[in-house]
Amino acid sequence: MDFLNSIHIDYAYFNFGLICLGFEFLGKCLSEDFSSKKGDGGDFFKKAINILPNHKYKPVIDKYKIYKSMRNGLLHSLKPTGTVWLRTNSTLESGNFHLSVRKIKNEFRVVLVFEDFLKDFNTACSLVIKMIDNDTIKNKSIHKEFILTSYVIP
Repeated sequence: MDFLNSIHIDYAYFNFGLICLGFEFLGKCLSEDFSSKKGDGGDFFKKAINILPNHKYKPVIDKYKIYKSMRNGLLHSLKPTGTVWLRTNSTLESGNFHLSVRKIKNEFRVVLVFEDFLKDFNTACSLVIKMIDNDTIKNKSIHKEFILTSYVIP
């Protein structure tokens, strides 16, 4: 398991984008079906992130355009836009914490801490899996096989 944990931290920058994509996928699971039109990704992302129990993203998700800044920026050009400030626990400066807002180079940005973002994604995954197991999600597409993989941890 140390191997998998090191992948998360060693490649945190790339994993920020993958987590955003994962939130979007979870949002599709929560929707009526997987089909989408251009521009639906942000709605799917918000749907998934808003199932988190304490709704802590609500004050910043729209104001700082987290979906556009993260998912679109990181996955299309490997560069987030200016409304987010990416950090890991080891690079976090005093006074900054996950979802805090700081003025950086004359503009306000929301601080996203990788370890906290990953924890929130894991929580959202668990909630969606529980909803699938309880048959409270009506999206029939979630029961289709997309890919079958096998991975052996070295």
